[in-house]
Amino acid sequence: MNIKLIIVFLITFLSSQSTLPCTMYKITKNGRTIVGNNEDFLSPNNQFWFEVAGDKDYGVMYMGLLNNFAQGAINDAGLVFDGFAEPELPIVNTEGKKQIWVGKAIKNIMQTMSTVEEVKGYLETINLSSLSSSQLVFVDKSGTYLIVEGDELIIGEESEKSFSNFYYSQINSLEDVTLPWFNVGQEFLKKTTAKASLNYCSNVMKNYKQVAKDLFSTQFTTVYDLSTLKIRVYLYHDFTEFIEIDLKQELKKGNHNKMMVDLFSETSLARKFYDQYNDSKNPISFLQEQMNPDIYSEKELLRMEFNETISILGYEWLNQKKNPDAAIKIFKYGVTLMPNNTDLYDSLGEAYLINNDWTNAIKNYAKSLALNPENDNAIDQLVSAKNDREQFKVKKFKQLADLIDQYAEATLKNGNINSIALAVYKNGLVYQNYYGEIDKGANNKPSDSSEYEIASITKTFTGALVAKAVLGGKLNLDDDIRKYLDGDYSNLEYQGQAVTIKNLLTHSIGFDDEDKNGLSTISNKINRGALNSNEVNYTIQDFFDELKSVKISHQPGTVYDYNSVGPELLAYILEKVNKTSYINQLDVFLKDLGMHNTYMQGHDKTSKNLVNGYANGNLTEINVSPLYGAAGGAISTLPDLTIYIKYLLEHKDEAWVKEASRSLFVDEEDDENIGYLWQNIGYAEEEGYYYSKTGTSNGVQSGVLICPDSDYGMVVIVNNTGDKAFNDWGTLFFRDIEPDVIKYPKINLYALTKPDFIRNKTIGLAKFNTLMKQKDAYYNTDLSWCLNNIGYELLNKKENNQAIEMFEFAIEQDPENANLYDSLGEAYFIAKEYNKSLLNYEKSLKLNPKNDNAKAYIDKIKKKLKR
Repeated sequence: MNIKLIIVFLITFLSSQSTLPCTMYKITKNGRTIVGNNEDFLSPNNQFWFEVAGDKDYGVMYMGLLNNFAQGAINDAGLVFDGFAEPELPIVNTEGKKQIWVGKAIKNIMQTMSTVEEVKGYLETINLSSLSSSQLVFVDKSGTYLIVEGDELIIGEESEKSFSNFYYSQINSLEDVTLPWFNVGQEFLKKTTAKASLNYCSNVMKNYKQVAKDLFSTQFTTVYDLSTLKIRVYLYHDFTEFIEIDLKQELKKGNHNKMMVDLFSETSLARKFYDQYNDSKNPISFLQEQMNPDIYSEKELLRMEFNETISILGYEWLNQKKNPDAAIKIFKYGVTLMPNNTDLYDSLGEAYLINNDWTNAIKNYAKSLALNPENDNAIDQLVSAKNDREQFKVKKFKQLADLIDQYAEATLKNGNINSIALAVYKNGLVYQNYYGEIDKGANNKPSDSSEYEIASITKTFTGALVAKAVLGGKLNLDDDIRKYLDGDYSNLEYQGQAVTIKNLLTHSIGFDDEDKNGLSTISNKINRGALNSNEVNYTIQDFFDELKSVKISHQPGTVYDYNSVGPELLAYILEKVNKTSYINQLDVFLKDLGMHNTYMQGHDKTSKNLVNGYANGNLTEINVSPLYGAAGGAISTLPDLTIYIKYLLEHKDEAWVKEASRSLFVDEEDDENIGYLWQNIGYAEEEGYYYSKTGTSNGVQSGVLICPDSDYGMVVIVNNTGDKAFNDWGTLFFRDIEPDVIKYPKINLYALTKPDFIRNKTIGLAKFNTLMKQKDAYYNTDLSWCLNNIGYELLNKKENNQAIEMFEFAIEQDPENANLYDSLGEAYFIAKEYNKSLLNYEKSLKLNPKNDNAKAYIDKIKKKLKR
């Protein structure tokens, strides 16, 4: 891509005359040579770096940008060099000469040579074709200079000489030079008496300076005394303040570097510009302030080469400062002002690509290609971006999967759950796995063929069938359900308000819970499940007979009251309007989704693969649904439920999916948001819209969660019920796995390093610090918070000694953290080491006088110690 070749030139001092003016002046009198140099550029991110001689002949001070390409240098033999951007001057004398990178050649010169004659002899052996658009000037301690321009290597000995963005070989006299800043300096020289002093040379450079012309200013000035090796430095065309460097003394300090701005006062003009230029939150502010490019047309901006300015800025943020977010802001600003510039879209695509935002990278490369169909770079990068996206997704998803495994294995160690089957869908990728044993000691790990009672998750299938009927015009949500019932059901209303289809879907039918003689009897049986099919001889006719006697105690559609009656009535109504059995409708629905191993228990299939369930450690009987099973009779496998959540996410805009997943009723008192038999519907700030459903049979706990806005879904099934098992299932689902899925592709650094910290704190810390070099790839990145949490996990497991060691280790890393002393105080208190507990609570209180918890514990401990 041409623009990128230009930018490489720019950053390494090679560019067009109009964008990189620089000026150099040398004077020799009475055996003393002084050299001044102005570096005119856009970026204030300039530095000195010092390299001692070592096994070479001379130590060197280099100067340049953050990329460590030397724009100038002086060695301790008094040899100085500087480079200038120039119009192209073809170099043809290359036959038989060595190919060597110019940066390496300059370093070799500065480390091993002291005179320009040596430099000339060395350069005569090198292929200089890479310098066709630049000029190098060397000056040694004697005052002799060497100009390297095109094929010419010119040595001169005049006592005074000025150099800038022109070739001496291309002019007859300095009167031919049309550079305005250079001519101002020349007028100063004509009117003054030349002196070989730092002060006089500083004044010369002051007159050669540039001040914010088209944003390019004199960023720094160096004035060298080649005899004393003292260097005077001015910053940002401000000649009211300078610092002086003693090269010999600096080299005694060894290899080191210094940012130029750090050598000057905080109130300097240079510091103000530096801070504004490096404002990552608003990196375009200085452009707007100094140039106001928004007032120009795209054509005018191109004529001003503003596109190259944007590129310089953007690539400095991208390549040197390693901040793709700021680079993206720069390039986006550029394409806003110049929407037809293919190169800027190309650059914006590259910034997004480096930031692992492949969607926007592909979008901008495509825009670049549309503007320039011959843009081979955009074609290559489009292919690369798509490949990188897939590889990155697989790699990051594997990290997420490893953490999910870690959470599941830790859950099993609690001893309350036999086995786990889980699946996670995120951004088109799926992970599913199985853990533990179905029956303890039987070595029978669940598999893809394992079948589970999914209980109330069945209701969502019924809800989907109703949604399809509503969209097909066969049902209306506000229909009185008596429209579909045969016989007199005058009891199914409250003060003239009938029970509707919507009420059946949202568990808000208004039935009297205290009515023990009516439908509640069988409703309770359905809710809890019968032990076996012979115990409940209950037909659909029995159901409707009892329905005639039920009482409505409050207005339908006003109070949430979870029940299984609604789904069973809906199954009957679906048979009425669709004129086929509920089971047939369900079969068609499941086959259309690709769920070929999901069926209604007790109807067309039985299976030896049905997983045993356990309640509080005891084997349970299988639930039996005496009616349609529409409320909780389905059997399914993990792969089928994975297909289900995948379909709902990948077809979220399909009419029936949108209808079936929307909210129909909110009971604020019970904090319930219900849809087509989906529950826990809501909207969260980070993950957006979500809906879910759990299923609890006698011995199996299951749940599905769908978050279409964040494109993720989850299934977690365990073959255990009871309070402890339910708590472990919920913790695994909502505390452990879901936050990581929400944050993905960021990875939970706390969870990733916790096992290492527990095994070996030193190794854990090393791993943590290494990963923190890519901080943006992780979340939970506060070390103190992580160590504190690990300490409390150990404390909750009654591993007090390990917890104390972890809190103490945390304090070593963060000794001013009041919260850590508070935690250590608590650990010692639990261990009944009250004196140590008191000491740490007092330290915590000293660091945070508002710590009421520490105050309370201090009082409690003092009372204990008095006894």
